[in-house]
Amino acid sequence: MNRTYRKNILRQVRGTRNRFLAICAIVALGVSLLVGLVQTAPDMRAAGDKYYDESNLMDIRVISTLGLTDEDLAEIAAIEGVQDVMGVYSADCLLEDKAGDVLAVRMQSMPQDPALNRLQLMEGRMPQADNECVVHEMGISGTVQVGDVLTVDEGQEDLSLVADSFTVVGIVRTPTNFSADDETVTVGDG
Repeated sequence: MNRTYRKNILRQVRGTRNRFLAICAIVALGVSLLVGLVQTAPDMRAAGDKYYDESNLMDIRVISTLGLTDEDLAEIAAIEGVQDVMGVYSADCLLEDKAGDVLAVRMQSMPQDPALNRLQLMEGRMPQADNECVVHEMGISGTVQVGDVLTVDEGQEDLSLVADSFTVVGIVRTPTNFSADDETVTVGDG
C-alpha cells in the first residue's frame, strides 16, 4: 500500500504540474515573508539601541514641579550605578511666529557641554547667544524655519526666560523625542 500511495501521488503531481509549482511558489513566498518579519524586530531593536548609545540617551528622567536644587542633583549622582547627571530647565509656553500664529511649545535649556541626550544638528548651527534657539525637526520645524524669530506671548512673561524673543538658528534631532507624536504641553491646546 505504501508503494501504491507514492505512485498515486507522483501521478497526480505529474498531471497537475502547474498547480503543484504554484503551490510551491506560494509556500516559498510565505516562508520568506515570515523570515523577513521575524528578523525585522531584532534589527529595529539593534538600530535603536545603537542610536541611543551614540546620543547617550538618559535612562531615567526626574521631574519636580518645585524644581531640583544642586544638592538634589548631587544626591542623585551619588546613587550607585549613576554615571552622569544633567540638570535641565524647562517651561511650557506660548510663542508667536512671524506669521502671527501662536504655538504651544516646551522650551528646554541647553547645557554648554551636554553629557546626556546629545542633539544631532540637521540644519543651521547650535545656539551661541541667550536669544538664540534650535527647534526639533519633528516639532514646530514644519512651520518655523532657520532665521525666524519667535516671540514669547504677552500672557507668558512670568516665566523668567532669558529673553522675550528667540531667533531660530538650527533644526535638531533629539533622542528624547523618538516618536512621531508630539509631546503634550500644559499651555494652549496642548
